[in-house]
Amino acid sequence: FYLDPPYIGTEGYYDSPFTPDDHQRLRAALEPVKGRFILSYNDCPEVRKLYKDYTIERIERRENLSGSGENKKQYAEVIIRNF
Repeated sequence: FYLDPPYIGTEGYYDSPFTPDDHQRLRAALEPVKGRFILSYNDCPEVRKLYKDYTIERIERRENLSGSGENKKQYAEVIIRNF
């Protein structure tokens, strides 16, 4: 399974409601999953604490919303997985 929830601190940017409590509920819903999952999130202390029991890999990507071409800023994310 691949999951890409609203990042912590950006919940208000989406039309669908996603509250800070939903981050906790998502974490709880993933715990009993028997299959493999990959989850992308922003790299922040809250995410690292919430998913501390899983494999967390930091990556950087270019920000799609700012700048153009090579002038785009780098943005830190984490890939979280249960395998």
